[in-house]
Amino acid sequence: MQLRIEYTIDDTPNHVVTNPFSVMAWERKYKTKISRISDDGLGIEDLLYLCWEAVKASGTVVPPFEIWAATVQSIKTVGDDENTPTSPAR
Repeated sequence: MQLRIEYTIDDTPNHVVTNPFSVMAWERKYKTKISRISDDGLGIEDLLYLCWEAVKASGTVVPPFEIWAATVQSIKTVGDDENTPTSPAR
């Protein structure tokens, strides 16, 4: 499963795609399975954490989560990937 995420910091839009490691880190932190987001939805903290882990996995050095999250001006999932649980059912 991959999520394509667009986020803005310092008025600069950025894009990142989650990978298995970033999803695993999210599952460990929140003690749940990613498959549950289709039932429970994806909260803003969930999306920010997945994005932060994906940015770190891309090799970018980022500050601790709480500090980084406070700098994000906007965030959303993007694209129309049928494997993405945030896509509408067809």
